[in-house]
Amino acid sequence: MHGGIDRIMITSTVRASDLGDAGETVTVIEASSGKVLSTHKVSNKPSPSGEAPVELAFLPGSNPPVAYITNMYGGSLWTAVWNSARKEFYFLQAFDFSP
Repeated sequence: MHGGIDRIMITSTVRASDLGDAGETVTVIEASSGKVLSTHKVSNKPSPSGEAPVELAFLPGSNPPVAYITNMYGGSLWTAVWNSARKEFYFLQAFDFSP
């Protein structure tokens, strides 16, 4: 959650009971209303990629706000960069650890 921009981001990781049914998306929610604003695929592989975005953390004090997202089965790091003019995030793969 980032209180300064009124946003929560959640990941579609895996089923907790057995680590199955891996997702591939991050969903952006308006914190004050609970309204789902957008969903973003964080994989360059064809769907269903099963990459399982798991950790998501905002970089403290960054301007603009930036979140880092790791993919559990994809071996990649993604960024979500806030665009204040459009009030939305841009998602980009920052690094591929798989090689």
